[in-house]
Amino acid sequence: MSRDDAISWEHTLGVLPFLDQLQLGFVLIDPAGSLVHLSYIARRMLGRRARIARVAEVLGDAWPALVDDVIAGRSPGGRWRELRAPGADDGDELLVAARSTAVTQADGRVGVLVSLFDVSAEVGMHARYKDALAQLEAANQGLRRRIAEVLREHEDDLAQFDELLAIAPAIFASFVAEAREAVAEVAALVGGDTLSAAAADVGMRATHTLKGNARGLGLNSIAGRAHAVEELLGRARAAGRFADRVDADGAVEDLRRAVERAVVLRGRLTEVGDGGGGLELTTTIADAAGRLEDALAELAPDHPARRHVRDALAAIDPLGRVPLGQLFEYLRVTARTAAEAAAREVPDVEHVGGAIAVPPSVHAALAQALPHLVRNAVVHGLEPAAARIAAGKPAAGTIRLEAREDGGELRVRLEDDGRGLDHAALAARAVELGVLPAAAAATPAALDQLIFHPGLSTAAGVTMDAGRGYGNAAARADIEALGGRLEVRSTPGQGVVFELAVPLGVVKPARPAPG
Repeated sequence: MSRDDAISWEHTLGVLPFLDQLQLGFVLIDPAGSLVHLSYIARRMLGRRARIARVAEVLGDAWPALVDDVIAGRSPGGRWRELRAPGADDGDELLVAARSTAVTQADGRVGVLVSLFDVSAEVGMHARYKDALAQLEAANQGLRRRIAEVLREHEDDLAQFDELLAIAPAIFASFVAEAREAVAEVAALVGGDTLSAAAADVGMRATHTLKGNARGLGLNSIAGRAHAVEELLGRARAAGRFADRVDADGAVEDLRRAVERAVVLRGRLTEVGDGGGGLELTTTIADAAGRLEDALAELAPDHPARRHVRDALAAIDPLGRVPLGQLFEYLRVTARTAAEAAAREVPDVEHVGGAIAVPPSVHAALAQALPHLVRNAVVHGLEPAAARIAAGKPAAGTIRLEAREDGGELRVRLEDDGRGLDHAALAARAVELGVLPAAAAATPAALDQLIFHPGLSTAAGVTMDAGRGYGNAAARADIEALGGRLEVRSTPGQGVVFELAVPLGVVKPARPAPG
């Protein structure tokens, strides 16, 4: 150990009054192993009349590494370690974290500054978190049993709501949260005297997402109203304002009522019990996990409490996560609905990784982004049956979804075996919109990226499922909002591959569950 590895004895003595003001306890031991100074916090931990024997009792088996090795010059200091010792004056058991630092005197001899931190509160908090988690899980299981009982007792009453009730809870929660947000965005636009193109694009992207997701869930009454609002926005975008504010307000209000009616009907599952069901429980747990993440970010890297907060986060995080399997099954329905609307063969939808569970915020973003990509694959990517057979392909196309965790990220790959992107049509449309100059010689990779430009579509006309050019832009926006990325790669005649990655390290609080 060199002298540069230690702080000076004189400097340490000079800052002892300052150290006494901190919430750490400090014990200064000279090269002979005698107690030189005991800070105020250390005296509170060890007892007001503590001597070197009391310090040795508290450090216990850690004394050689924290003190002897440092004084002998074999170590510049001992790392943080947690210790248990009898309390002072027959008090409660003492739980502390301790570390040591070498302190060099002018004559070259080495003393030790031992730092002590009382971790009793953190240990107690961790225990309380474990108890709370156990209670939450017990409540969740009881609620599931009660829901099953209600379903059995009221099977006849619920039969008319089969379509709504078939939607997985997490999918429905995500849908309603996004639907309410979309309605609020459009309502704000209708309230203005003018409408800029950029504002209209925001509203059209929101309603396009709402329309597509509603159709994917079979909620056609909502989808039809969203389509009507999207049409109004399209006309208002061209004119710079709504032609009739009363009609526009009425259309938005009609859409809002349709969404809230679906919430009421779906809410019959949770009328008995605590009213919030598993969705509120998932939201509560996700919010608690977010608070723990915030606390962890505020603690210093070497703070002894970090371990306990990480342990609590590790225990609570899995309970607030949602498996991807139900989302993948929803995408199978989305593909079927889009194929039937376009009079196409229903594609095979294969998926891998449905057992992976993700935070509610990530699940919500995927539930918004992936349906756009699936619908576009069906409507734009997969050829009609005759064209596929002529190209030597099966009449029905294939869409494959694969999810995996990689280095703290969720990676999802979505590919189809269709025709690939029409680069010539994309370039022509981009020139028409002024996105590319007429003489631009864009690479194939650059042309692939044009599908993410808002309002750029090569479709011949607008349908309920496609044609406005906002789906892919909305998908990328949803992923990037979580710090993720969405990339595309096309191979002519073979299909399109989308690859997205979303970080899983930060758990964001979920939106409130629908009531």
